[in-house]
Amino acid sequence: MQVRNFFIILVFCIVSVNGTAQITIGDDLTDINYSNPKEYEVGGITITGVRYLDNNVLIMLSGLVVGDKIMIPGDEITEAIRNLWDQGLFENIRIIAQKTQGDVIFLEINLVERARLSKFSITGVGKSDADNLRDEINLVAGDVVTENLMIRTENAIKDFYWAKGFLNTEIEILREPDTARPNHVILNIDIDKNNKVKIYNVNVYGNDRLTEQQVEKAFKNTKEKSVVQPLTHLDTLITSSVAAGRNLDAVDVVNNVGQYFSDNLKLRIFKTSKYIEDDYKEDKLNLIKKYNELGYRDAKITKDSTYKNPDGTINVDIYIDEGNQYYFRNITWVGNTKFSAEQLNSILRIRKGDIYNQ
Repeated sequence: MQVRNFFIILVFCIVSVNGTAQITIGDDLTDINYSNPKEYEVGGITITGVRYLDNNVLIMLSGLVVGDKIMIPGDEITEAIRNLWDQGLFENIRIIAQKTQGDVIFLEINLVERARLSKFSITGVGKSDADNLRDEINLVAGDVVTENLMIRTENAIKDFYWAKGFLNTEIEILREPDTARPNHVILNIDIDKNNKVKIYNVNVYGNDRLTEQQVEKAFKNTKEKSVVQPLTHLDTLITSSVAAGRNLDAVDVVNNVGQYFSDNLKLRIFKTSKYIEDDYKEDKLNLIKKYNELGYRDAKITKDSTYKNPDGTINVDIYIDEGNQYYFRNITWVGNTKFSAEQLNSILRIRKGDIYNQ
């Protein structure tokens, strides 16, 4: 049998074309008729270029099997490259036809592994934060340094500081080759927490039954920033109050003055206005509990959002569906052989028509 030695190189290239990958085939071989693919039986598969991965596992992941019949060029080779690329472990993948014996083809899968993590450092924050972050990001020496690993690390750090009120944390992760270990890198993670973000306004919509004071009291930890600007919009207050006075509308005058002081004089002495995610979640529960105490057992927050102001503070918007108010109707006792219903009612101290407080 005549043995012909030649190389067919199938190079996997990442090209941004509508978010898909393209496979290009080298056209430097005159032996292959690209317009007329030929069927071959896979006689053997070898893996080259890897140091840390099991060859048999890689062959299995490729989907190519010795003994299978495939088309060259064809979809089987393309799919094999895609299968390996999806593992996120390689910088470059090539499938090479080493030789053919009649209709039998021997393939080489040449792989260039991504760099692995040698070690990492955290700068820009104190030792306590750095120690806690090491547990949060969970990086281990030997990890394959992929884009996904970089994004996951950055997001874990942001989540860590977001929960503490640092909403503008900036992170820079630099890769440095480890000269002592081939194909390994050192990650330098530099963090700038910036200042904690303060809340300027907490806006609650749909609270027809609760006053602003009741809502503010329910929010034990989520407080608005102090504002002291007594002269701001004072001309508007005077104009609106004079107009209301001419119409003998005392209620309108009081409302105008109340709104003015609410907008321009907000003093925060005992509670800070810093936004803390866990405190905010707890306060939302406190608000619903307050509604439940007043008989609104179906009250719920339909949506809420936070958004930034130009000065770096944030506003919090909360939308409430209060639902109906419930009252006690009849209370019936069952199984009370020792005490009468009247005695038990006197101990329970709930009367028909009382507001239902769950």
